Amino acid sequence: MNSLKLKGKPAIIINSLVVIVIMITVFLGLKPPSIAMNDNGLDISGLYGKLYEWDLIESVEVLTEMPKIGMRTNGMDLGSVQRGHYKVDGFGSATLYINKGHEAFITFKYEGRQIFISFDKKANADEIYIAIMNQIK
Repeated sequence: MNSLKLKGKPAIIINSLVVIVIMITVFLGLKPPSIAMNDNGLDISGLYGKLYEWDLIESVEVLTEMPKIGMRTNGMDLGSVQRGHYKVDGFGSATLYINKGHEAFITFKYEGRQIFISFDKKANADEIYIAIMNQIK
């Protein structure tokens, strides 16, 4: 029985496309998410980005240490960069937009799921925290 093997140009093209897709995914995953606030909510772009509507955000707090991260259920883990859906000790199901090397994290509850966002400077986290609190009062 002959197995189907790609040879020559088709194999090179397919392999090149696979490598390009992997490189794009890694690049998008390593790029920090951008955070924008508008009338509708907190808009996080990038891998696993989403608009978090103001009236559904609850229990906002700033953390200086990330709780222990458990099992990844759907996401990307590239060393200190984690994006996607994980289990987090003490919080359960969570969506992470974090770099574990950052010094501050904002977390909030959204539709039964905990959300974590990391910031390289605590002052940046404090600024976003105040802006969120002003919107959800």
